[in-house]
Amino acid sequence: MAEALEEFYKWRAEVCEVLRRLSERPSALPELEELHKLVENADYRDLPRILVRMTALALFAPELKQCLPSIQTAARWIEAERARRLKTIRKYAFAHTPNTVVVNFFRWDIVSGTYEYFALAEIVRPGMPPSYQRTIGGSPVYANKASMTVVDRREFAEVYGNRRLMAVIHVVSELGEEYFFEELSAEELLSNER
Repeated sequence: MAEALEEFYKWRAEVCEVLRRLSERPSALPELEELHKLVENADYRDLPRILVRMTALALFAPELKQCLPSIQTAARWIEAERARRLKTIRKYAFAHTPNTVVVNFFRWDIVSGTYEYFALAEIVRPGMPPSYQRTIGGSPVYANKASMTVVDRREFAEVYGNRRLMAVIHVVSELGEEYFFEELSAEELLSNER
């Protein structure tokens, strides 16, 4: 998984460099600059859209054709990034006890400057950002220097077992910042935890 992600990040940096050089040309297309902005902060969900744009622009900038990965490589990158995100989501969702599901997690260490936020919501408006989704209630708990809201695992499985969920992760540490939200089924969350 880590190897595929490293390969994806390396590819993304190479494509950004090629796009930067191409957009410096006097005859550069404005679409190249748009593609550069898209690739710069792309995650796995953006990859199909990026590859379609790169293929179309390769007619005008043949250098882009050399940067196109194979379908199998792109699929491997997508799978690895999704697996990494699910692992992070499960880390927070099961941070309390094996019999509970954490639906809200907040920890801030002022000394180290580490900030961690995690929330699970039920999707009621597909395609909309997290603020439009229904928050999941539970019991407040303070453990491991974190404020959490937890739900009994069986109750969670009964109520949300066949529903779509959205997880929100925001972590800031000395390693950098990561923010993402990911759609998943409750079944995906509850299977293979830890």
